[in-house]
Amino acid sequence: MRKVDYVTLITLLLTGSLALPSPPENTVIIGFKEQTDPSKLTIPDHLMLERSITHNLLLSQGTPVKPTTYPYRITCSSREEAQELLQSLSQNPLIKYAEKSCPGQLKEITPNDTNFSQQWQHQIISSPAAWQITTGSPEITVAILDTGITNNLTEFNNRLVPGFDFVNNDNNPADDMGHGTRVTAVGFANGNDNFGTAGVDWNCRIMPIKIAGSDGNLNDFDVADGVNFAVNNGARVINLSLGFNGFSQTLMNAIDNAISNGCIVIAAASEGNQNGLSFPASLPQVIAVGATDSNDAKHTTSGISSSMDIVAPGRSIRTTNTDGSLTSRSGTSYSAPIASAAASLLLSVNPSLNQSQIEIILSASADDQVGSPSDPAGFDSTFGHGRLNIHAALLLLQGHMEGLSSFYQNGATTQTLSWIAPPNASSKQPYQFEYSNGLDGWTSFSSNPTLTFLPDNRVSWTDTGSLTSPPTQKRFYRFRLVR
Repeated sequence: MRKVDYVTLITLLLTGSLALPSPPENTVIIGFKEQTDPSKLTIPDHLMLERSITHNLLLSQGTPVKPTTYPYRITCSSREEAQELLQSLSQNPLIKYAEKSCPGQLKEITPNDTNFSQQWQHQIISSPAAWQITTGSPEITVAILDTGITNNLTEFNNRLVPGFDFVNNDNNPADDMGHGTRVTAVGFANGNDNFGTAGVDWNCRIMPIKIAGSDGNLNDFDVADGVNFAVNNGARVINLSLGFNGFSQTLMNAIDNAISNGCIVIAAASEGNQNGLSFPASLPQVIAVGATDSNDAKHTTSGISSSMDIVAPGRSIRTTNTDGSLTSRSGTSYSAPIASAAASLLLSVNPSLNQSQIEIILSASADDQVGSPSDPAGFDSTFGHGRLNIHAALLLLQGHMEGLSSFYQNGATTQTLSWIAPPNASSKQPYQFEYSNGLDGWTSFSSNPTLTFLPDNRVSWTDTGSLTSPPTQKRFYRFRLVR
């Protein structure tokens, strides 16, 4: 059974068809004069007038919007048609301005951190492409429950917020072992600062919570205390690069409380346990992260269990010691903060996401069968739903956040939807569709639709009525993410 959950509705109110994405040169952007009615614009029947996403999102929230506040666009079939339309609109009394859309291009960000070239994991998980979308937000706080953090390192300049030391019962969670500092640097070291290494999230706040001392020993009471402290002090992500061999009701209760209060809880799948997952990663409500190497093969200490959610790089990961020197470390302790940083990046784009939604996005966007012959198609107990792909996760989220689209056109017999999608969606097929003719009830498609995967990270589907009822004047669609 595949788990499904709503993330954000992508709902389309259509009175005509949505053209497939085309080059910007084929698109005409229109600004209407004040006190005019855009629906009065006369254009050829095969074209449509599309409101901006911002416009439709405001309407969906019940916010009054003047029809002329935001621009509209019309997508033509060719540059020549766009030029003809532009000329025909130049003298239209409704039009304030009309222009062709101009193309642009994004390039991957390669940070200038002096040791970035040694961080093989970033290329594997598509960090440079993800950083074009976001490098994180200081509005999101990540709690690191570990051996503390060395607070005077350049890698964490201006990032730390007050934490607590539950080992010594004071407010100085200094790291006297090194594990916590190394874990934190993997996921959250400052990036593009011409120094050291680059984490995955460069801007979130970091909350050090010390629950283990110099010997690395810990107990469930202190960890539960640390989880509760993180919740009460505004953390949105809790990283647990730790594990127990047994079950703890106390810690589970603290984790359940954290999740119910909007925290994302991510745990190392196993600390030396190859036959299963350590607790609390073994809990179904926790996002369990296994470890892989640079060839996407399972790392030797990464557990095998039906509770595995995803895997992430966790072998020979370059990171920072307490004295600022560099070292390479391995294990799920170092794959977990990479996933935690992916979660904080997702929250920087949409802070309303919850535990279940983050888990589904990370799982549905993970790369499957990417390097190891032992990784079968679909879910398995070694690699879970696949190896983390942060760029794909952000694109999957953006597809949901495209929001509403509506169009003016009469006599349409088909509806074509298009939205942002990651490249690996063609193999993962992470969507489940429903439709409604009035928002008073939703009906599932009779079978999975055949999607068309397009360049520039988009996907489209045309409703001809074969999988739904015949099109009506108003039709609403939504999809769920599935994994």
